[in-house]
Amino acid sequence: MSYNFRRSRGYTFEQKEMVGFFDSRDNWHARRLGGTSTGMPDVLITNNKDSILWSVECKSMTAKDVNDPNNQKGYIPQDQIQRCYSMLDMFSVYIQKNVVFAFKFATKKPRKHHYFFFKIHGMTNIKSLICTTDGEVRTTKQSKDIPCAIAYAKYKTFEKLMKDEPEPFTPTLC
Repeated sequence: MSYNFRRSRGYTFEQKEMVGFFDSRDNWHARRLGGTSTGMPDVLITNNKDSILWSVECKSMTAKDVNDPNNQKGYIPQDQIQRCYSMLDMFSVYIQKNVVFAFKFATKKPRKHHYFFFKIHGMTNIKSLICTTDGEVRTTKQSKDIPCAIAYAKYKTFEKLMKDEPEPFTPTLC
């Protein structure tokens, strides 16, 4: 039961929230691709007028999920990061191509949702990425001998992500 509920929560975030939001906006199109079960990112978002392509990996969780040391729901492993970049490589006609990591945190009492979107501009030597409930990014390195780096913009709403209005923040260093 718990597994099906988590899958349902993820599907709702991907299909009804992400795809639903962008499909209802002029010039934007979004499709859920199926994620891990298909070997693809969760969602692909395009704006053909402005030549924008985003490959999106979504994570939906409760605060309880994140605080449980045995639960990896706020965690994006290397294979999912690589799938997002591989999808971007397939489309050379788009000028602006980014990987977007989308996180949704829900609390039961009071019923509240917090969103964090990270539009990645580049990353080097990143093995995995974790988003905390307060929107901080943590990374792990692939190789201890090579420095890691990540450049990104952080957003708290679908609208700000779409309009490219990032939040002011201090980037996390690896």
